[in-house]
Amino acid sequence: MLHGPIPQFRERCRCFTVFGKSHNDFLDQLTGLGVIEEETHPGFSVVNVVSTAELGDDINLNALSIALGLENTEYEPEQFPGLVYRPQGVPAVTLVFASGKVVITGASSVETVTEAFQHLRTQIEEAQLS
Repeated sequence: MLHGPIPQFRERCRCFTVFGKSHNDFLDQLTGLGVIEEETHPGFSVVNVVSTAELGDDINLNALSIALGLENTEYEPEQFPGLVYRPQGVPAVTLVFASGKVVITGASSVETVTEAFQHLRTQIEEAQLS
């Protein structure tokens, strides 16, 4: 899975994605971009982790929407090519595309993203769609 923080600063109205493994990587990249001074350590919090993943195979989104429960999914291919899945009990939204690519958003941690993806894979395996 690929994920990175996207900081937003009110005073400069900047938004960008930074990829790294730790908060120190994040601060080093902000310093390198000239956003903060080296000795400054701004308080920040992660509010939205966006990650991408792949299921490994194409998937029938019509069958998946039924398997996941129509009350938890939105799939209108004329409006948007992906299935929007909001699993109960998982604080994240999962977008699934027919190619098997997945985008998980709305999570506040990488652990929540992992939980959402594992939940999706389990549902797909139980429905025998993979």
